[in-house]
Amino acid sequence: MNPFKLITKPFGCLCSLIGGIILFCILLLILGVALFNRLFPGIVEEYVEIRGGFPVRIDEANWDLLGSAFDIEDVVVENPPNFPEKDFLHIRSLTMEASPNEVLHAINKKETHIKRLELDIERFNWVLTDGGSTNLGLFAKAVEEEAEARTETKTETAAEPATSDQDNTPSGVTVQTWVIRIGTIEVSDYSRGPVQREKIVLNYEREFHDAPGAKTVIEAVAKDMASYRLEPVITRLLASIFMIPDVSKLAGKIESSTDWLEKQTDSFRNVFDEAQE
Repeated sequence: MNPFKLITKPFGCLCSLIGGIILFCILLLILGVALFNRLFPGIVEEYVEIRGGFPVRIDEANWDLLGSAFDIEDVVVENPPNFPEKDFLHIRSLTMEASPNEVLHAINKKETHIKRLELDIERFNWVLTDGGSTNLGLFAKAVEEEAEARTETKTETAAEPATSDQDNTPSGVTVQTWVIRIGTIEVSDYSRGPVQREKIVLNYEREFHDAPGAKTVIEAVAKDMASYRLEPVITRLLASIFMIPDVSKLAGKIESSTDWLEKQTDSFRNVFDEAQE
């Protein structure tokens, strides 16, 4: 046998073995992503329904590992069973993008930097029942209670003495670019006799760059809604969030609840924290 082949053959076998391991890892990673895409919608649906009481249906979830983009499509949030109408919110898509380096940083440091977040709301159906309750108010209350519960849990955990293997680095979420789209707002009012319906086609879209947080984005979107001459509808929506039948008392309630948007921002951040855990 050629002496050269005697020397190179072991290296060839080693390269073949390494190539096989790499191929196996790639296949395993592909299967893992496919399994994640299949199981993630069901996990989120069950989590939201148990915590908030609002049934959720997610048609599709896709995780592009190479591009580090995560996309959820056709999300339908339903009203609780005691509401006269079924649909509450239809989200056409929710897309989050982050570079591979940022994903690794999020895993190591428990900090998430999202390069781009797009929220495309196709339709929002606000329902006011004959008893005065609203789906938006109950949803906001559920989110707020969840945020408070998580804050209490974190406070109790922080009070415990830290061990050597505990990482006490605070987690956080920053978004470089927000893209918000809102298609249609539908209002169904059952509180004044026969149901009264309003349909407002907005086709609203706006980008926010380097916003300090979700609070800034929410406030800017609310101001934009005012430019559409939707003050009466927006006022009623805000009144429903704070569960105030008399809209004349809305200003005082907002002034005494200036931390409300902060709590909503924390709740969204907690969702990201939950996903990381």
